[in-house]
Amino acid sequence: MPVRPCIHFTPPEGFMNDPNGLVYSNGKWHLFFQWNPTGNQAGNQHWGHAVSKNLYKWKLLPTALAPGDDHGLMFSGSAVIDKTNSSGFFESGFFSRKSVDPEERIVLIYTTHYDNRETQNIAYSLDGGITFIKYKKNPILDIKESQFRDPKVFWHEESRAWIMVVVLAQKYKVLFYHSLNLRDWVKLSEFGSAGVLGYQYECPDFVRLPIEGTDEFRWVLIVSINPGSSINGGSMVQYFIGDFDGQTFTPIDSASRILDCGHDCYATQTFGNAPDGRVISISWASNWNYTNDVPMRMKHRGMFTIPRELTLCYTHLNQETRGLVLRQRPVNLHHLYYPDSLPAPLLLNRVCEFPTVWTSATVFYLAVSIPKSIVLESPMEFLCLTWSTTPDVETSKEYFELGYRFHDGAVYVERGVCSSSWKYPLYPERCTSSVPPSSYEDNYILEIEAVVDHSIIEVYLQGGIMCLTNAYYFKGDEPLQYYYLRVPTGASLAKSGMQPLLNNRPHS
Repeated sequence: MPVRPCIHFTPPEGFMNDPNGLVYSNGKWHLFFQWNPTGNQAGNQHWGHAVSKNLYKWKLLPTALAPGDDHGLMFSGSAVIDKTNSSGFFESGFFSRKSVDPEERIVLIYTTHYDNRETQNIAYSLDGGITFIKYKKNPILDIKESQFRDPKVFWHEESRAWIMVVVLAQKYKVLFYHSLNLRDWVKLSEFGSAGVLGYQYECPDFVRLPIEGTDEFRWVLIVSINPGSSINGGSMVQYFIGDFDGQTFTPIDSASRILDCGHDCYATQTFGNAPDGRVISISWASNWNYTNDVPMRMKHRGMFTIPRELTLCYTHLNQETRGLVLRQRPVNLHHLYYPDSLPAPLLLNRVCEFPTVWTSATVFYLAVSIPKSIVLESPMEFLCLTWSTTPDVETSKEYFELGYRFHDGAVYVERGVCSSSWKYPLYPERCTSSVPPSSYEDNYILEIEAVVDHSIIEVYLQGGIMCLTNAYYFKGDEPLQYYYLRVPTGASLAKSGMQPLLNNRPHS
C-alpha cells in the first residue's frame, strides 16, 4: 500500500482483514481484527487489538488471541460485556481472584479453524480487556461442520438471553442460537438460502435499527458474500430487513439489499454496548479478489473503513415506489476538524489545488441543484468530480473520479488507470450503480459527501443511502492534491466545501 491512511485504521505490520469483537467498554471503543503478524498475505490468523476514545485515534494493545498447541487458527467473531456475570467468569472465588467492574467484563466469542472442522469458543478478560484467557472447556459449540464460523453474539433484552448468529458458510444458512450463560447454547432457528449466494456466506451481524421519523424499529441481518459478488465477482455485503421475535428472523420482503456499492467493503460489523443506543459499524476496506496482491511499500496490508452510524429510512427507489433502506453516515468527523479552520469553497470548471497545509485526509461536501427542464433537454450530461496527484487532472493516469447523471441517477466511480504502476486482472478500475436525486417541484438535488484519504475514498450519496468505498493504488507516494469539479449546464451549487481532517495515523 503506497501510503498509510491518516484516519482509516491500519495494522502496525503484517496482513489484516475482518474487524472482530467490536465493543464499547468503560469509555473506550475496543477494536479487534483478523491479523497475520508474520506475513503479508492471509493466514496464521490471530486477533489483533486496539482501543480508542474517539473511534479514530487508536492505541495498539497486546495480541488478544493466538493459535494454541492444537494449531487451530483464530477466525472471526464478536465481543460482549457480561455485566451481570451470566458466564460466572468475573466473581471472586470462581474463575477470578477478584471481582471485575461490570462495565469491563469483556467476553470474546470466536471461531477456531482446523483443517476439517470449525468450532465456536470463548475467552474472557480479568483486567479490563488487556489480556484474555481461553475458556478451559472450549469449544462451547461444535456441530461437526467444516464451514461453521463467525459468531455474532448480543444480549436480547426481551428474551433475557444471549443470541448468537453464526453461518454454515457453504450451506448458505445463518443459524440462530440462545444461551443464558454464554457457555451452553441451544439452536433456535435458521435463515437461508436467500439473496446473493455467491460461493459462501460469511461474517453475519444482526442489529435492531430505528426508522427515521418514526418510533418504529426493524431488525437488519447483515451477511457478507465471497466470492461471487453481484457487484464485482469478488466480495460484497448484503442485508435483509425484518422482524425478530427472540427466536426467528422474518424478512419484511424478499429483497436482498447491497450495503456498499464500491469494490472495497466487506465483513461489516457493529459495536456492541454502544452508548445512547447508537449502532456504529466498521468494515474491512478490501476485496478477496485481489487483496493478497495489492502493492506494498510499507510493512502492512489492509485497512478499515471509517466508523459509520446506521439507521433505516424510507426513500424513493424510483418515481413510483418508496422503500426502506439503510442509511450510513460517517461518525464524528467534526471532531477531526482542525482548530479554527474554515471550510474552503469548491470552485467550478478549473483545476484547484488543496491548500498546502492540508497533508491529511479531507472531506468534500456539495449539494447540486438542477432544473428538471434542463435534465429533460440534456439527459446525458454528467456531474464529474475528479481528484488527481498532479495538476494535469483531465489527462492524468493517477486519478479518482466520481460521476453522476441526473436523468436516471446513474453513478460511477473510477479509480484511475493503474497500468503505470500495478495491473491485476481481478482489480476493476470502475464501479457503477444508481441512486435517484431528490425530486422537488421544479428541480433535482444531489448531495455528495466524500472522505478522501491516502489510498482510499469513501463516497456517501444522498445523505448516505448509497455508499461507494474504493481503495486505490498509485505508482508513487504522492497524495491526491488537485481536484476538478464540472456540473451539467444549468446546474448550480446549493452548498459546497472541503475541510481538512486531523491526522490520526497511529504508527507512521
